[in-house]
Amino acid sequence: MTDQEPWLHAYLELGADLREAGLIGGISHQEVSNRLKELDIPVRTLSETNALRTKLAIAKHGDAIKESFLQTRNVAVTAAEVGVAKKVVETYLAQEVPDYQVLARAPRNVGKNFTTEELAASLKEAATTVPGNLSVEAYRRFISASPTLSTGRNRPGPQAMHLRFGSWNGALEAAGLPANPPAGPPKQYDNPITVLESVVACWQSLGHPPTVADYDKWQRGKEGHPSPAIAVRVLGSWNTALVRAWQVVHDHQLDQDDLDVAIPTGLGQPSPEFLPYSPADEKTTLLSAVQETQSALPELEKAVRNHAKLQNSLANLVKAHGRDPLSPGATEAKFDLAFRDDNDALVVAEIKSCTNDNLEGQLRLGLGQVLRYAHQLRQTHTVVRPVLVTQLEPPEDWRLLLTELGVASIHEAKLGPGLATVLQGC
Repeated sequence: MTDQEPWLHAYLELGADLREAGLIGGISHQEVSNRLKELDIPVRTLSETNALRTKLAIAKHGDAIKESFLQTRNVAVTAAEVGVAKKVVETYLAQEVPDYQVLARAPRNVGKNFTTEELAASLKEAATTVPGNLSVEAYRRFISASPTLSTGRNRPGPQAMHLRFGSWNGALEAAGLPANPPAGPPKQYDNPITVLESVVACWQSLGHPPTVADYDKWQRGKEGHPSPAIAVRVLGSWNTALVRAWQVVHDHQLDQDDLDVAIPTGLGQPSPEFLPYSPADEKTTLLSAVQETQSALPELEKAVRNHAKLQNSLANLVKAHGRDPLSPGATEAKFDLAFRDDNDALVVAEIKSCTNDNLEGQLRLGLGQVLRYAHQLRQTHTVVRPVLVTQLEPPEDWRLLLTELGVASIHEAKLGPGLATVLQGC
């Protein structure tokens, strides 16, 4: 009996319980227990098995969980999209996404997604129906007469314009329409930027997301800070106010086409799309949920460390070629590494550690990721070149596939020559 037997592999590496391991090996769960004791391998409790399964699922699906949740802000939808249990999603988010519950209380409503161009087009259409400059009231009357867009979706209202552009005149200017002359002094706190800055200030002062009661107590007696009722009126609801504040507090922009969470133009300085390269941690450890002599965790730690070493090695070579390695900033594309080639094209790299046993799966995963990141970055960059960087050389059929798809390939044994070729635009 060796550790290569299917039942033992399932128990140690895949988080199977005694019954599941027994079914795989064609033996009873009691026999599994007896054989484990003979091998001096502790038998896990149910809670230990569940904890191990959660850790394994997080190690495998963590990036996908984060990407899906930040898009949907819905734990159940994320669990269904990624194919894991809700508990796995909640455990990962609690570790990796600060104050994720704030986002979860305002799930994405796809019916409220409008691009800046769509908002401007609605204003322009309304402006053709009235003489002179377009006022808020005139736009409301236009919506009453024409409540839907040509696509059948509800037309965005004045509040959407205020939140996206900071003011009504700001919206008109963005649409290329003449702004209205001031009709007297502006109403106090009508500016969504001012209101949102107050919510952010309260959050930062308390050190946690404020409830309505927290904010009410905090703002009393403080000049220049609106009441909770005004904050809700201007920002739509307390939950969406907190989602907007979350982006400022944690310096992470969500999809700004989503009207429920869009940050008004002019609020602070926008975060850069790219940041100077932040080296990966090559000493990563994974805390074991159980004290067992053999488990999947050491292998996971090795894989994470190999990934970090390969990523840092590539970053150092990029520097040696006089280029700046980049990490993701305020961009949805959470790539491993990016840099510019000799033609100033943006190169986005996905790093994949691998073994002979999991090479096929890692290649499939890495290809999907790098194609997705390249597609996202092409929304703001003219030329984006994807490259898949692997620990082992892909087999010939995979090299042909990558070439067909326009994805460059580099492997660790020829990291230097491979990078040189990519930098030349080949």
